[in-house]
Amino acid sequence: MAMRFRQLPRNSRNNSDTLHLGVHAASRLFSFRVSCGYPFTHKPHLAPRLTTNRAGDSRPLSSSTTSSQPHSASTSPSKMTVLELALQRLKSHIFQRLSPGARSSARTLEVERKFTPTKESINRLRKNNGAPAFQSHKYLGRKVIKEFYLDSDCGSLMDNGIYVRVRNGVFEAKVRKGGDCINSVFLETQGRQSVKKLVANVVPHGEIRLEDLQPSRWMRTLREEWEVDGFNVVVDSTLFGAWLWSRPTYPQKPHVVGEVELCRDVKGGEGEDEGGEMDQKIEAFMKKHEWAFPISDGNVEGKLTAYGKWEVKLFERMCAEDEEEDTRVLDESEKKYSWSEIARRHYGDRGIW
Repeated sequence: MAMRFRQLPRNSRNNSDTLHLGVHAASRLFSFRVSCGYPFTHKPHLAPRLTTNRAGDSRPLSSSTTSSQPHSASTSPSKMTVLELALQRLKSHIFQRLSPGARSSARTLEVERKFTPTKESINRLRKNNGAPAFQSHKYLGRKVIKEFYLDSDCGSLMDNGIYVRVRNGVFEAKVRKGGDCINSVFLETQGRQSVKKLVANVVPHGEIRLEDLQPSRWMRTLREEWEVDGFNVVVDSTLFGAWLWSRPTYPQKPHVVGEVELCRDVKGGEGEDEGGEMDQKIEAFMKKHEWAFPISDGNVEGKLTAYGKWEVKLFERMCAEDEEEDTRVLDESEKKYSWSEIARRHYGDRGIW
C-alpha cells in the first residue's frame, strides 16, 4: 500500500533532525504494524494538530485555537505531515498491545486435540461438504506466526510441561494441566510480567528466572483457522529453523498438524477442573465429523516433537557433509545471549516487548 505525505514548505526544512526523526519513526512503525498483521488505517483525530507560521516552522496550535477550531476526524490522510503520522503511530494501540502493563493477568484454560489433516480433508473442511456438515462454519482467514521457545540450560521447564515462547513479539506461557501430546489441557497466560510471575510461581525457590532462559526451537507457521459449531479449528503448516538464523532451513517439507480447541478465561485456580468435560466435548465433536479430522492410527505429531526430529536430521546431514561453516553457526546457537542480543536478532531495535 502506498503512503503519501504532504511535503513541508522548502523554507521549513531547517529542522532536519525533527524531520529525519519523523521519517524514521513513521517508516519503522508502518513496517512493524504490517508485520504484526494490523490493517494500516489512519486515525487523524489521534494526531496532534500542527500549524505553519510565516517562517515555515511547524508548531502545535494553542489551546485557544484548538478549542475554537475543533479538529475534524475526516482529515485526509494525504494532508498529514510525516511528523504528525509518526506521533499518531506512537499513540496507536500497537504499543499498548506490546506493553507489559497493558495486559491483564487473566489466564486462559485451553483444551485441544490434535489431528493429522490431509489434502482431501482440508479441502472438505474449507467447503464444509462432509456428512454430517457443520451447522455453523466461519472461515477466520490465514496468518503467519513466527515464534521461538525459551527454556533453561537443562530443559527443565519443558520437561515439566511448562512452555515459554515469544510469538510474534509477545511473551506467552503454557502450563500442562493434563492429557498427553495428542489431547492436552493447558493453562495459558500472555504478557512479559504475567509470564515472569508464572515462572516464578511454578519453579521453587526462584531457581529459574525469566531473564535466565535461553532461546531455541525457532519456527514459522502458516495458520488457517475456522470457527465451527462453537469450536476453534486450526491447521498449521510449519517450517523449522535455528533461532539464531531466524529463517527456515532448507531442504525440508512443511510439518502439517491440526487442532480442535475450546478455551475459557479463568481467574486463579477457578475452572481448571473443567478441562476433562471440555475434552469430552471435543472428542465427541471430532468423532461426529471424522471426515474433517482424520487421525492416522493415533499417530499425531505435534510441532515440538517434529522439531526435535528435524534438528537431529539436520545435525546428521551437516556432519555427513562436513559443512564447517554451518557447524560453526550451529555451535554458536548454543551460546548464551543476553535479552538485548536476542531482541536485536529477532526484532531489530524494537526489542521483544
